[in-house]
Amino acid sequence: FTILLFFFIYLYNFIFFNVYDFNNPCNGCHFNKIFKERSHFAASILPFLGYIFFYDTEKKIIKVIILSLILAISFFNISTTLIVGFILILFLEIYLNRFRLKKNFVFIFILCIFIILGSYKVKDRIIGLITDNHNLSAEVYKTSLLISYNSIKNKPFGYGFNNYEKAFETYINEFDLNFYETYMLNKKDGSNNFSKIITEFGIFSIIIIYYLFYFFKSREINKSIKIFFLIAIFIQLFVRGFGYFNAGFLLYLFYIYIFSKTPKTNS
Repeated sequence: FTILLFFFIYLYNFIFFNVYDFNNPCNGCHFNKIFKERSHFAASILPFLGYIFFYDTEKKIIKVIILSLILAISFFNISTTLIVGFILILFLEIYLNRFRLKKNFVFIFILCIFIILGSYKVKDRIIGLITDNHNLSAEVYKTSLLISYNSIKNKPFGYGFNNYEKAFETYINEFDLNFYETYMLNKKDGSNNFSKIITEFGIFSIIIIYYLFYFFKSREINKSIKIFFLIAIFIQLFVRGFGYFNAGFLLYLFYIYIFSKTPKTNS
């Protein structure tokens, strides 16, 4: 029911409120009443997509229809975050089913097509992340990692909860940047939550990493539940973060802690 409600709200929003601003510095960010950027949509929809994909049900046709509708809407809001999420789901399918792909062959084929077409649409950002090509999003991402590196090296116990901005202001002028926007963007939350956590908690970040590792390695927790939280946390940690108080990040961590403490009740 939650998934269908989410789909209905987004479809309504997409039809009546969808606007693109191609003059915006972030190169055509997606603005509407619910999702301010396309990456916001990706972070919201990917956990549901993964949950449905790995959810075992006898009503295969309903599953295929829902997955196809989500992918169709996603294609109109393609982003680097979304592509990374698709690839993550594909790798999880290969890893968990040990290359026995017949069960979900049709959807895997469709997912691969979306990855190829979507990657072409955001190829400049992807190239910017792995090369020195000038791209604003790639530069903001790389800069947040450099700030984290300098922070853990010079202040290993971290800057304290929600103090990423202090580290940002300390190190940002040390970098030779190509875009003036980089000096202002994501100064409070970092480009991803991994950078933010490492910067603020330093070596104590290992506590969070421990609980995440324990949760995802546990065999007593339902697979679909683990996939849901894995995708949600992975995307916000390593791809596109929005701080602790947005996109349900703290809520995800809270539930992971609860499930880790009481795994037998969730199998």
